[in-house]
Amino acid sequence: MARKRELTREVRNSLISAMMPAAGVWLFIGAWIIGYPFNEPAVDAHLNEMIVGVVVFLVAVARMVRQRGPVSDLAVAAGAWLIAAPFVVSYGDTRKQMRRGSTT
Repeated sequence: MARKRELTREVRNSLISAMMPAAGVWLFIGAWIIGYPFNEPAVDAHLNEMIVGVVVFLVAVARMVRQRGPVSDLAVAAGAWLIAAPFVVSYGDTRKQMRRGSTT
């Protein structure tokens, strides 16, 4: 029973390690493929997605090179940031844009 559980864990980790590089690349190039508009709020969002994509890709490479460890937690943190960023950074907040316009 323990052997079967260990084999299941290895298969799960292998699948996750195989999908992570694809997710990182998609986050990096997805905006161009989908055709996001590149106006002011979308540029902020795309830059955020690119950075998270690079982090996820590097974590995936690290998982392939060595055993799963604390570095994998960076992917979880990056995913949480990707969800929270629109609220924290205020993409498309017109008040933020007006402040930028008044200072430039």
